[in-house]
Amino acid sequence: MIRIPVLIPVLRETSVQHGSFVALMAVAMVLGVAATDVAADDSAQNITLRSETDGFPIHITYFPAFSKDSNQSSQEATGSPDAGVVILIHGKDGNRLVWDQKHGNAKFSFVDGLRKELGFAVVTVDMRKHGESKSPDGAQDDAIVRSEDYDNMWRGDLEAVKQFLMKEHQEKKLNVNKLGIIAADDMAPVVARFAVFDWSKPPFDDAPATQPEARTRRGQDVRALVFLSPSQTAGKVNLMSAVKTLRDPSAGIAMLVVVGEDDESDRGTARSVYRVISATDREHERTYLQSYEKLKFHGTDLLNHVQTLDVMAQFLDKHVQQLDSPWQDRRSRLER
Repeated sequence: MIRIPVLIPVLRETSVQHGSFVALMAVAMVLGVAATDVAADDSAQNITLRSETDGFPIHITYFPAFSKDSNQSSQEATGSPDAGVVILIHGKDGNRLVWDQKHGNAKFSFVDGLRKELGFAVVTVDMRKHGESKSPDGAQDDAIVRSEDYDNMWRGDLEAVKQFLMKEHQEKKLNVNKLGIIAADDMAPVVARFAVFDWSKPPFDDAPATQPEARTRRGQDVRALVFLSPSQTAGKVNLMSAVKTLRDPSAGIAMLVVVGEDDESDRGTARSVYRVISATDREHERTYLQSYEKLKFHGTDLLNHVQTLDVMAQFLDKHVQQLDSPWQDRRSRLER
């Protein structure tokens, strides 16, 4: 596997300071990776989950990781207990298909790059009232996303995705404790609030009170977040409030904010978010701002700018895939 260079704390487009993600993958093919690697594989699984709050159908596509021992040219993805996992969330009025498309002059989709170059498992999600995730029998007006919908997204929809990943984790197909999430515009506050929820889960009471560190964790798995043109609010869900909690150095959550300088609608929010998250990261080891000059792309449209793919890949490789967090049984010790 080709190593992606370490990114620097605050990135600008004024100069090319790192190799292109797309170029790296092209080089990989020249160096001997089989041409069949870029072919579509049949390992992707379209799955319908049920929200943990109200049972709303949530459609996802799950792309298993390639085993370290597998021959990728055979297109068999059986998973690996060492594989980190990335959840990809669209933006306002979007859907999960945006992540499995080729953008700009890229030869691979972002999903393919994450899996075949970096070894991730990937999940793309249609949040409620987006894409295929529509209300059963038209019971709700899917054209209107209400405040309570955003609350259900972080509390129930993403929790359903997390519980699905927990099952895959227990089957040693991935390591859920190496979890990264990317979200665009209105979904950024939702994802940040979910991360707070995940980190607030108490561990199982399965170890002596004198050994709290031995208790089995139920959450605290979100290790990195990427916000593309983040919105400050989604309904009553507030991004600033969430990141003020997530910036706690003891959690060590890495965060990357990406925005186009000419995107007047969210440029100010992006800078404000970065100021908040970097305030407790004095060494600038886990908080980053990628700001593109003379660029008006917004949300997932930023994927059409090749450097966005590069920067996100570097970030996820460093702060998720390369984490020293061995696979552990996540069942309560009382149930093993």
